[in-house]
Amino acid sequence: MLNVISVRNHHLLADGLDEESIVLDLGAHKGEFSGWIAKTFGSTCHAIEAVPALYAAIPPAPKVHLYNFAISANNGPLQMYLSDNPEANSILVDASHSARQTQVVEGITLGTLISRLELQRIDLLKADIEGAEIALFDSTPDDVLRKIRQISVEFHDFIPELKIEEDVRRIKRRLRALGFYCIEWSRTNADVLFINRRSFPASLLDYLLLKFVLRYVFGFGRALKRLLADSR
Repeated sequence: MLNVISVRNHHLLADGLDEESIVLDLGAHKGEFSGWIAKTFGSTCHAIEAVPALYAAIPPAPKVHLYNFAISANNGPLQMYLSDNPEANSILVDASHSARQTQVVEGITLGTLISRLELQRIDLLKADIEGAEIALFDSTPDDVLRKIRQISVEFHDFIPELKIEEDVRRIKRRLRALGFYCIEWSRTNADVLFINRRSFPASLLDYLLLKFVLRYVFGFGRALKRLLADSR
């Protein structure tokens, strides 16, 4: 049975994460995800955060390397829309909700980032980049995606203004064609896990258990927690 965990609303497989693992944390916020992964598994984490104020607030931690970039479709400066909600800053104005100001940040593609870091493989990629995930996948060649063992991504098609529902479906079809299993852990696409079946020891039975059994077990657990919280 594969070991499924949830870290900051991102479901992922703990199997294979250890001191030798390489993790890319796109949209690191204040480093909570990277810090927990590095502390728990000893993995090397590359934490990428676009907003300078959030980047500066990430505490130093062993094996966590910090980069002040915005993942985008092209390399070079771009506008970041800053929201009243610190977890809703985005390079897309429609994703930033109540944008109060803008700031120029340095954009970088995933392929360029991987090349600069000289990474031969990525054991886990986590992406929570407020709508820019479409540009992330569209600008990344197939051969780069095949280097990634698992991808945990929050798609933002729940924001109607973005109008990316078909883009999300298209990306999911593409990753399946590249050899990834796809498991949706929420009723929306806000928590999607892609598992590279060519490089990860996950069998078809494992996939079926994840997609049709464990996801409902986790869903029941979340619903029960909400029910208990509401009853207090």
